Amino acid sequence: MAGYAEGREDGALDVVQRLDPEQSKAAILEAARTLFAQRGFSAVSVRDVAEAAGVTHGLVHHHFGSKNDLAIEVVRRETLTAGQGMMLAATADDWKTVGLPRAIRYYLTEGRTSVLLIMRAEIDGLMPESMLAEDEPRSLGVLAATIGQMQAEGDARERTDPAIVAAYIGAAVFTFATMAPWLLSAVGLKPEEYEARLDEIVELSSRLIRVSG
Repeated sequence: MAGYAEGREDGALDVVQRLDPEQSKAAILEAARTLFAQRGFSAVSVRDVAEAAGVTHGLVHHHFGSKNDLAIEVVRRETLTAGQGMMLAATADDWKTVGLPRAIRYYLTEGRTSVLLIMRAEIDGLMPESMLAEDEPRSLGVLAATIGQMQAEGDARERTDPAIVAAYIGAAVFTFATMAPWLLSAVGLKPEEYEARLDEIVELSSRLIRVSG
């Protein structure tokens, strides 16, 4: 079953084309990802996703079943994407000075949409325990293991369970990634200062891990 994409004024799909099943599925996922991140899961309908993807709402149901199933698939993919950011950082030769800052910067920049969707999913009850277990070895699980290694080598204070430290730092970084404009405004800074102050934020987060561990 093929879908059709039509040009729209916003330029999202500016060429009329017949989409094969994989193309239409990819278009639906990308449209859903964008809309869910912007509005939240409950405020987006299947018709909204279909219109943004340039397909019929029947095709959305054909590929994914219900809106809930579509949302879970989007979140599953974003969870994998977020985990890849940590895995890439973990391959750095020097985790403390290169890998750790790289991971934090990833979640505060290109990984922000993934973080936002994961947090929205958790709030809306769309994050199955099986999905969390699947992601654990790739993201915060990597951080917890690394903190444990840092403690063993004397590079972090050996007083707190590494898993608790990783969860706490993850919460801090994820919250900042999704609420930066509000947080900056609350302390008298301008939201547009986010990019300019990113180095400070990354350094502070890295230091917290070394001290809290």
